[in-house]
Amino acid sequence: MSTSFHPDHPVFQVRKIKPEEVPWMLRRNIWTGVLGSTSVTLVTGGVLFTAYAQQEGMQDYQFGVLSTLVSFSALLMLLSPAIETRFGRRKYPWFMLAMFSRLMPLPLLLGFFWHVSPWVIIACVMLQVAASSLGAPLWESWLWDYAPGESFGRFWARRSFWTSLGAAAAALIAGWGVNLLPEQYRLKGICVVFAVAIIIGIIDLLYHVEIPEPPREAQPQGSAARMADALRNAPFRNWVFAVAIWYFAVGIGGPFCLPYMMGPLGFSKNLLYASILSSTLPGVLTLLTLPAWGRLTDRGNPGLVASVSCLAWATIPLFYYLARPESPVLFMVIAWGVGGFFPPGFTVARPLMTRQLSGTDKTAPLVMFYVVVCIGSVLGSATGTLIVGAYGARDVFIVSFAVRVTAALLMLLLLVGLPALARRKSAATNETV
Repeated sequence: MSTSFHPDHPVFQVRKIKPEEVPWMLRRNIWTGVLGSTSVTLVTGGVLFTAYAQQEGMQDYQFGVLSTLVSFSALLMLLSPAIETRFGRRKYPWFMLAMFSRLMPLPLLLGFFWHVSPWVIIACVMLQVAASSLGAPLWESWLWDYAPGESFGRFWARRSFWTSLGAAAAALIAGWGVNLLPEQYRLKGICVVFAVAIIIGIIDLLYHVEIPEPPREAQPQGSAARMADALRNAPFRNWVFAVAIWYFAVGIGGPFCLPYMMGPLGFSKNLLYASILSSTLPGVLTLLTLPAWGRLTDRGNPGLVASVSCLAWATIPLFYYLARPESPVLFMVIAWGVGGFFPPGFTVARPLMTRQLSGTDKTAPLVMFYVVVCIGSVLGSATGTLIVGAYGARDVFIVSFAVRVTAALLMLLLLVGLPALARRKSAATNETV
């Protein structure tokens, strides 16, 4: 475990990787991923964060503002190729950005003693995501350089299996523990969970950084030219556009799901039940389906897998719209069940599609993918915030449902329909020649 942050430390040096090293590197990637996923889920990714923010006075529109600003801050990843060029490597700048990201929730711990303004909460999360976003393309391109391409879908499914298991188990245990406390002490209990999660996140980084970084291929062009080249690739451009439209649709209703469930639907009264519904139920279904999604993605058409997953995923806001405060459980079980069964298909297909459609340059296409998708998320979150402000949280879900179905069908057309039509035209041309 590295203890030095100096860029000349041996752990940050680029070196060639021997084939026999790859298996342990993949295993290390998986179990450190479990630690990282657990840390993020417990701090800002689940029921406890929503309960914390609501107890500190955060309103529905502020959750929308948070989502919009978080998505907007992710646009900073436009700087990632320049950072890679500046340092001539990826692991060191990723590590420093990731460490900053893991430390940014520390001000939330002040809630143990004093009131924390919702705007301070928003600022902390925004800075956390900004640093994480700057490092994400560096980390993923580093991974692509040592993870075997022919079995990447199965590897990613296996990694997602264990990260989902760890996050679901941690959320259940934490929700159960906080729920045991008297109501007046639950905010303090959540702060203790946050502190433990931050420590787990730091441990994750200190072990993950020991995975070696292989030499990258030389990129003679500047970062702007590299990103422009990525969008000249028509199949890659269609993929990016389809996912951006999808995240626009998700952004309209997604940020308001947990606040609506915890507030108007009344689940804040029992954090254990809320944790079971929002973490354990989808987590178990994700664990059961991920291996099949991984095999299907490797052997079939990842574009079709992504499109079908999103089409089923699109139904979730409809169940939020149909749920009523007097009897919300059935529709919430269905919503979170769908959320555990179908989104993993997209989760597995997304990196494989991006990898297949990228060229030898890894970082620039990833940046363009994430940036365009973030723009979609920003516009979606802003649209959702306006709808909530004008009509209330419930009505935003029916709008999100309609836009999600449209986006999923558009994805199916762009990723499956148009390529199939192009193949038919090519075959007909070859027959006439």
